[in-house]
Amino acid sequence: MKPVIDRATVPNSTIDLLDRIGVVHDTLTALPSLEPGPVVNRVFAELVRICEYRCGEDAGQALDDPRVAAVADSDVVAPAALVGLDHSTKRHILQSLSHRMRPGSMLIARGAHGLRTLLYPPLELDGLTAWRPLAVLHPFTAVVNSALVLMRR
Repeated sequence: MKPVIDRATVPNSTIDLLDRIGVVHDTLTALPSLEPGPVVNRVFAELVRICEYRCGEDAGQALDDPRVAAVADSDVVAPAALVGLDHSTKRHILQSLSHRMRPGSMLIARGAHGLRTLLYPPLELDGLTAWRPLAVLHPFTAVVNSALVLMRR
């Protein structure tokens, strides 16, 4: 069952992304097996390519979105774990948020640590001088994301 999308409230770029992911979904469901092999690997590689391109583009565009200014009125901001698909992009986004957030407000940044960086981008404090770390959490359970609780200096 495919989700119903209200095209009046969803940006065209998101609809395009969902359409392209839908094509990959249709291809995967038509395969007799999802066992690793040349065809399955090619389809999953296409899915990763689509998502990497869109997520990276969206993260950069999000910083310019006027709605981002709303973080100035927030006590706590918690971006999604995949905001910033690599260390430098994530650092740039966190620095950008520090210019928009007021002193004393908090940021819960998510990433990964150790082998879990194969699934999610790492999260490190280097170069984030506007933030004071309050807690660093690297779970060793089924939870994949690490979390960094930061306070704006």
